[in-house]
Amino acid sequence: MLNTHARKPVPVSVIGTYDSLEAASRQVDLFMLKQDPDACANIVPSENGKGFTVQAVKWQ
Repeated sequence: MLNTHARKPVPVSVIGTYDSLEAASRQVDLFMLKQDPDACANIVPSENGKGFTVQAVKWQ
């Protein structure tokens, strides 16, 4: 039986909160230019309901 290691995303940090989806998307583009291939970023609605939060995520 093979023992395979399933990779899963682990939140690393919050990059920032932005007023518009367009601004959050631009920040993700800038973030991805400098990161390793195992990193990604998620855009989620902010907790207060106004704007969008960009989170850095690392696959482990």
